[in-house]
Amino acid sequence: MLYAFSFLWYNLNGDSMKVAVVLSGGGSKGSYQIGVWKALRKLHIKYDIVTGTSIGALNGALMVQKDYDVAYRLWTHLSYDKVLDDKIVDEESKVEVLKQYTKGVINGGLSVNALEKTIADRLNVKKFFRSKIDYALITVKFPSLKPIIKYKHDLKEEPDKLKDYLMASASCFPAFKQKQIGSENYIDGGYYDNLPINQAIDLGAEKIIAVDLNEVGIVKKPRKKVDIIYIKPHNYFGSFLLFEATLAKRGIRLGYNDAMKTFNKLDGTNYTFKKNHLKKNYRRYGKKYYQLLDDFVLVDDVKNKLHAKLFEFMLNKRLANKNKELAFNRMLENIGNYFKIDDSYIYSYRKFNYLIIKEFKKIGPNSYNQVDEQIKLNKLKLLFNSPEMVYYLYQTFDNLDRKNIYRLALLFPRETLAAIYLKTIIK
Repeated sequence: MLYAFSFLWYNLNGDSMKVAVVLSGGGSKGSYQIGVWKALRKLHIKYDIVTGTSIGALNGALMVQKDYDVAYRLWTHLSYDKVLDDKIVDEESKVEVLKQYTKGVINGGLSVNALEKTIADRLNVKKFFRSKIDYALITVKFPSLKPIIKYKHDLKEEPDKLKDYLMASASCFPAFKQKQIGSENYIDGGYYDNLPINQAIDLGAEKIIAVDLNEVGIVKKPRKKVDIIYIKPHNYFGSFLLFEATLAKRGIRLGYNDAMKTFNKLDGTNYTFKKNHLKKNYRRYGKKYYQLLDDFVLVDDVKNKLHAKLFEFMLNKRLANKNKELAFNRMLENIGNYFKIDDSYIYSYRKFNYLIIKEFKKIGPNSYNQVDEQIKLNKLKLLFNSPEMVYYLYQTFDNLDRKNIYRLALLFPRETLAAIYLKTIIK
């Protein structure tokens, strides 16, 4: 975090070093890169170079044009008919969508003339070449698999082919058909380098913001030591083949959140919190939470002391309890997962706790009885990572059968901590 903050400080104070944004391939997950771009605009971080592969090449061209609003509208209104020529029979069914892709693979790939038109409608060739921002993309000749790297000065010699090379870079073969330019066929640049850092270095980049979507593709190691900040998704937001506006909007939110966390402006890991709100939450509830936890493991009953000590040992071993604030925050995010709190929004600690309590109170006595029955039948697999188990443990803490509680705590340590946290925040 300090490193990222240092990068930001230099940039905001007129550092003359060249800054590059490097965008990986990743299909429909490219919406995440628009979220990162949104954060860079918010932070007034300027860039001198953009390099990209596949969807990164397409987004990168719009970054060179500085057409953020165009890119944002494109992604927030995304649909299959803006990408694929073949109509998706049932867009609501992810299985049916993926089946259609499978058929396309068998037949040499789906046609993406629709994507080519979508890009052509938003690409401003004159604006692209007039921009002072340098650029490079990667595609690969097929079947030789020879990499073709096109820098902005190369593309300027044949500007009418800019759209063609953008499409060539994004020809995700075998899902999509190969792109033909002249007598040559081209496929996705990810077959050579899905994160073209070296091309940014070739263009003189000294500081790099690399947005890696973590999708399939070869990634080359940087051949020169430069300052690189990596921004990568922490959260799942669908297959890279699902071109849907809802998923794209979620991807934009996640990209923005991760970038702002990278630059130390927001907090959290899988969830995102306003700056210092995790610390505020710990200051408000941490002492009470750890007191309840101490009360839970410190027992006088000799019969139960062994189980309590085992639980305490396991917490220290498995949950990094030496750093109490870190463990507390990790536990808080686990609770968010249990209760399916949307991980793409930015929360205050009060709002997050309110949503947890709201979801917790939806679970009723029937769930308690069902969990009790599953425990008796030894069907424990069904209970891991379940809000019902958290509810059961919460309700069971005052039960006199302490031995049973400690046994469950050993099997469900994270759920136990979640239940103790709910005991802490529910009045």
